[in-house]
Formats: sequence, C-alpha cells, structure tokens
Amino acid sequence: MTLLRKLATQISAAVVRCSSAAAKDWAAATAQELAFIESDWDALRWSLGSARLLLHQRCEVPLASVAGVPAASDGLFRQTAGRARGACYLASVMALCLAHSLAHLHDPVRRTGCYILIAAILYTVYQVIARRGRRMPPNADLTAQTAHYRSQLLDERGFYSGPWLWSRLILVYGGLAVSTIAGSIVGPAASLHRAALIAGSIVGPAPLHRAAFWMVIDVIVLAASGIANYRKAAEFQRRIEDLDSIERGAS
Repeated sequence: MTLLRKLATQISAAVVRCSSAAAKDWAAATAQELAFIESDWDALRWSLGSARLLLHQRCEVPLASVAGVPAASDGLFRQTAGRARGACYLASVMALCLAHSLAHLHDPVRRTGCYILIAAILYTVYQVIARRGRRMPPNADLTAQTAHYRSQLLDERGFYSGPWLWSRLILVYGGLAVSTIAGSIVGPAASLHRAALIAGSIVGPAPLHRAAFWMVIDVIVLAASGIANYRKAAEFQRRIEDLDSIERGAS
C-alpha cells in the first residue's frame, strides 16, 4: 500500500470515528468506497472530501421519524455548548491582545475603535452564551422533547439572522471601520491595521486612498459574513420544516 493510500485510509477511518451516530453509516459507506477507487490521488481526494463534509457538518442525516428527535436534540446541544466554549476562549485571547494594544495607542480615535472592538467581542460572547442549547431532562416524554428540539432550532435560526446577527456585525465592523480610518489617515504607523497597510500602500501613497481601500475590504467581508450567516439560518429553517413534516406524518 502506497503512502497516499495509507493516508486516505487513515483520514476515512478518522471520519468514521468522529461522525455522529446519525451519520455513522454514511461515513462507513464512504470509507468502504476507497477499495473501489484505483488511483491513489483520487482516493485521497475522496477521503478529504468526506472530511470536509464532516467538518462543515453537512453529513447530518435528516430525521426519519420523531423517534430520532432525542438524539438530534442532544447533538445540537453539544454543538452549541462547544461553540460557547470556543467563543469564550477565542474572545479571551482577542480581548487580551486589544487591551495590550490600548497601552500603546494614544490617539483618541484609534482608542475608540479599540474600545468598540472589545465591546463587540464581549457582546458576541454574551450572544453565544445566551443562545447555547439546553439539555432536555431524560425523563421527558417524546412530545416535550420534540417541542424542546423545535425551540433549539428556532434559537439557532435567530442567532444566524435578524437583529442578533446584525447587531454583532455592526459592532465588529464598526470598530474595524474606525480603526481603519484612524490608522490610514490619523496615524498609519500605529494603526491596528499595521500589516494591512503594507498591502494597502499598493493602491496609492495617499492616506485617503488607503482608508478607502480598506473600507471597501471591510464592506466586502461584512457582506460575506452576512451571507454565510443567512445560509446557516436557512439550514436551520429547513430542519424546522423537516420536523414539521415528520410531525404531520406521525399525527
């Protein structure tokens, strides 16, 4: 067995181990397909594709019946709880970095941008914690578990769309915009966009050109973030519709 084939096999085995109970059969089937792929490079691409689907959580198997609601609800709870832990850790690191930057920033505009970013980080952490899932009591009946699962899906849909989404995006990119303007016009040498300004100098030597360039970049990233979040909200909307369809079929 070649090195590439061994690597593909190990990746596929890892996908099977890390898959949720609902997706375990799918992951095992994709791993078995490796034996029928002749090219080692094609086998590696196949296994990497399976890993990508797992990482992006696209291997979620739709509910087949109401009986699968408890497992789906528990999986969503673990997902949101993990997101909350990761957000708290990342926010702590970012807040410490920004607090360190404040000690070296003396311009009031740049300090304002830094304060806005810190506020955005704290507000995002609040949202993540407030929207984290709640574990359903094990003694609850199936009707209560279904209602709880629907509530979880609605919370997740709200987290990725509407006021919850745009309030945190406006704070984050508002802070970035203030930092960009201050760094490009007021004092590029001490800007929070210090590394970005090196690339921005390609656009033109004038500070206004640099500010305009990075403002456009911020707007593009803001739009891309909004689109990605709304796609995630649409995914949860589809899961709500699947749940409604299953309930109508069971009644």
